[in-house]
Amino acid sequence: MSDPAAPEEARTEPAAAFAFEASVAIALAAAAFLWRENPALQVPQVYWSLGALLVVTLAAGVSLRLGAAGPGLAAAATVAECSAITAVVAYSGGKDSALWVLYLMPVYSACLLLDARATAWVVAGTASFDASFQVLWAERVGPETWFSVCVQAGVLSAGGWALWRLASRHRRALAALDGERRLMAGLVARMDHQRGDLEESRRVAEVGLLSGGIVHDLRTPLSVIQGFAGLLARPGRVPEDALADLARIQTSVRNCLDVLTRFSEFSRGRDIALAPCALAPLLEAARARAGERGARLEFSAPPAGLPPVLASPPHLERALGVVLEAAAGLVPSGSRLTLEVGAPEVDGRVLWLEVRLGLPVPVAAAAAGLAALGTSRQAAGTAARGDLALAREVVLKHDGGISLREAGPAACLLTVSLAAAPRPDGSK
Repeated sequence: MSDPAAPEEARTEPAAAFAFEASVAIALAAAAFLWRENPALQVPQVYWSLGALLVVTLAAGVSLRLGAAGPGLAAAATVAECSAITAVVAYSGGKDSALWVLYLMPVYSACLLLDARATAWVVAGTASFDASFQVLWAERVGPETWFSVCVQAGVLSAGGWALWRLASRHRRALAALDGERRLMAGLVARMDHQRGDLEESRRVAEVGLLSGGIVHDLRTPLSVIQGFAGLLARPGRVPEDALADLARIQTSVRNCLDVLTRFSEFSRGRDIALAPCALAPLLEAARARAGERGARLEFSAPPAGLPPVLASPPHLERALGVVLEAAAGLVPSGSRLTLEVGAPEVDGRVLWLEVRLGLPVPVAAAAAGLAALGTSRQAAGTAARGDLALAREVVLKHDGGISLREAGPAACLLTVSLAAAPRPDGSK
């Protein structure tokens, strides 16, 4: 027989063992009923022996299924069954009884519930048990006795081999069926996942088409406005006092077109090329942009001498300007805000730079006004500014982050973290 560790020799599921036990009960009841007139039967001893055999067979099957079928348990179950079978044979004619075929019962139980090695030991033990009593019951041990012993041992061995083949085939069929069932379950799960991906892709495609149409519809009139504003700004076209208004219109249109361009780039997933650059000029430009909202942003200390950051200057300048402008819009016009820039050191190295802005507003109000920055979880349906969302994406693409924390009873601190550029030697 094959190695017990082989997959096909795993124990048979309990359904086959239950069917075997039911068949045993029916067979014993039928034998007792059909042979009730046989003069070789010793009544009622044979009936008590049949009942004991049924009980022992059921108990052995249950114990082998529920417990660990170790050598001790298998040996005890085999000895108990063989003892009950020997009693049945003894009370049904002894060595001339045809019920010695009941010795196949422990063999079949072993084929169903044990591995190959244990089954081989059960077959050998059952054949030895049968042979020993055949010799003890014989009045004179001769060639006829040994022939009978060899025939019965051969029948038990052949029956064990045939039953093992059938049980192994049954186990392989169950294993194959279980594998097919798992494969089908995996295919169904994969189909569900792919269906979900398809639905998500369809939604993304619809959003992409919608956003592309919106960008196109907005870009066309903005380009027309920009062109007419440029024509009107030529010398002599409009009064001098209207040139400032035209300049503001042109600036607003350029900003809108810039937002649309950034939105299109992010929609296409275009990567941002990062390179070491100085942070001070980017902050100066962003502070000037935020000052247009009426708030006065002042540095707590000059930003000169800071380590360079790893950034794309036009993208980062725009993102910082949008963030500072939105933050300045939370305070009354003319308010003074302090902008602080720091470069924390970790083990003597600067890993990131922080741009901190103190706001004299509660953190809840600031979180609601800056919801698109992702600094807090807002309820579904909260309106989010598209430029703030794009600014947040730009900061994230720069390996940075934006946070908002409480800095007092009615104050908060907005922090923008940016990754520092590596040193020339490769370290930060």
